[in-house]
Amino acid sequence: GGEYGILGNSGGGLIVYSVNGVCQLPGLGADGRVAPFVTAGYSKFSNGEGPFHAWNLAGGTDVWLARRVGVRVEVRDHLRPDSRGDVHYWAFRGGIVIR
Repeated sequence: GGEYGILGNSGGGLIVYSVNGVCQLPGLGADGRVAPFVTAGYSKFSNGEGPFHAWNLAGGTDVWLARRVGVRVEVRDHLRPDSRGDVHYWAFRGGIVIR
């Protein structure tokens, strides 16, 4: 999958482009409405100082509210390798999923 977004805090914001692979785990519950997943991939960040690259890793769950529409929650870490030491950009995310 691919995505575009903004990662921000009180100090400013970064534009993020990511390309990821997703592994859906077996659904939980009798009806399988809760579907955990893990995902990993590549991210490119940009701000006023120029672009930089990072790897990302996340885990979360999709909760299917209807046959084709659900809500996603996840925790993601973007890891930016740097000569001064690796930098982590943690994000708690939520969204709508459609299948």
